[in-house]
Amino acid sequence: METEADAARQALFRDADKYSKVLSGKLSHGHGCLKGMAVAIVALAAGAAVMSSNLESWDWKELPVFISSQFSF
Repeated sequence: METEADAARQALFRDADKYSKVLSGKLSHGHGCLKGMAVAIVALAAGAAVMSSNLESWDWKELPVFISSQFSF
């Protein structure tokens, strides 16, 4: 019984490996990964630019209160 369960588990791992390779190939086909990385970098740069312009208007003494209120359960 244990060898059948082990064989079934091995088959599942082989299938998962096969499908992950297929998905990885589809995602990295062409320059999709590079384009995605470029979009992420541009979005981060735009966010940093917006945040840096508003940094001086923040009330830094209220930041701990805001964080604790967001994460209180």
